[in-house]
Amino acid sequence: LCFLDCCRTELSGAAFVPARSPQVLELSECSIQKLPDSIGQLKQLRYLNAPEIKDHMVPKCITKLSNLMYLNFHGSSTLLALPASIGQMEGLIYLDLSGCSGIKKLPESFGNLKNLEHVDFTSCYNVTGVSQCLGKLTKLQYLNLSYCKNIGDLPIALGSLTELQYLNLSYSSYLNLLAEAEFLGSLT
Repeated sequence: LCFLDCCRTELSGAAFVPARSPQVLELSECSIQKLPDSIGQLKQLRYLNAPEIKDHMVPKCITKLSNLMYLNFHGSSTLLALPASIGQMEGLIYLDLSGCSGIKKLPESFGNLKNLEHVDFTSCYNVTGVSQCLGKLTKLQYLNLSYCKNIGDLPIALGSLTELQYLNLSYSSYLNLLAEAEFLGSLT
């Protein structure tokens, strides 16, 4: 299901009710004010690309998308928080929150996303709670924390991310604590 050239169209609350079982929802060419609650009915959805959402909250019902593997909210700077139950999306492999500078804290359940392989927090200036969950995300291959100023201390658990192939800490608060970063040399 792909919405093209609909920057002047607003998706209503029942926008996805007629859709039977799409696996892909592409909203990158839409100017989305808010994801409609009916998105929770797309039980077969595996791919959701919804950059630059203008709303303050992601609807809680998004966590009902148990088959979702790809989630992109890139550039949604007005988002203030992720749903507290985001950890229920255990099949999630790819998560792009780059440019979501309004998010202040990751929910505690974020650490339950153990299948994550790709996480991009670029320019999430205000986000906290990253350090507490990183050690649990042992399948991570790509981690971008550039321009994250409040992510906390560099956890020793980061050294246990044995699958990691890409790590970007440019201009992050981790670089202020270089003395604690010696164990990064153990990353293979």
